[in-house]
Amino acid sequence: MKTEYENIKRIVASVGGYFGTSYTVEVEFDRGKITWEARGDDFEPGLILQLDIESMNTFREALSKSRILSWKNEYIDPNTLDGTQWSLDIEFDDICIEKSGSNDYPKEWKRFCKVIHKLTGKPFE
Repeated sequence: MKTEYENIKRIVASVGGYFGTSYTVEVEFDRGKITWEARGDDFEPGLILQLDIESMNTFREALSKSRILSWKNEYIDPNTLDGTQWSLDIEFDDICIEKSGSNDYPKEWKRFCKVIHKLTGKPFE
C-alpha cells in the first residue's frame, strides 16, 4: 500500500521577501526532475537536476519526516509587515494542496529547508 507521500506527483516551494534573494524549487517525482532558481540581489544561475528512483524515494522519506502534509494551510505573524513569505504547493493526481506563510512557519520548516538544500546543494532559506 502506498503512503500519502508516495502519491505526491510534484511539489513547488518558494521562499523569500521584498529584500534579498528569493528561491524556488520544483520537484517532479515521476520524471525525477528538480529545478531550482534564485531571484534577487545576487545573481546565481538556475539548476536542473535529474535524479534516479532511489534518490527520489530518499527525498520522499525526508519530506515525510518534515511532515509537510500535516502542516496548517497558513502561518501568519500579524505583527510583522515586511519579512519573509513562503509557499508550498503539493500536487497529487486529483488535488493540489497549498500551504503558505508570512513571517511564521511550521515547527518542521528548518528541517524542510535543509532537505531542499541537501537535494539541490543550493540555498533555500
